[in-house]
Amino acid sequence: IFSPPEVRPASQPVNFVDGSEPPTLLIHGTDDDVAWPRNTRRLAARIEENGGRVETRYFEGMGHARTVIGLSPTFGFMAAVVPRMLAFMEETESLQ
Repeated sequence: IFSPPEVRPASQPVNFVDGSEPPTLLIHGTDDDVAWPRNTRRLAARIEENGGRVETRYFEGMGHARTVIGLSPTFGFMAAVVPRMLAFMEETESLQ
């Protein structure tokens, strides 16, 4: 996003999906205007197309900062990001 347009594809995770990814949890706020929710949808679709396991979790009405702040022990009450991450890890572990 901070590079010249001709090298931007090298910064996009969707361009590197090849099916070898571990199970992936993608978390996004529906009101994020920094990284658009459509990017998460595209990445999830690409992972699925390549046979990968992906789960998406959208936090309704949250923007980029509030979703990220949900990772903080101090402000975790603002978004249930950590509980969703822990549940995903437990679910993934039980599948192995």
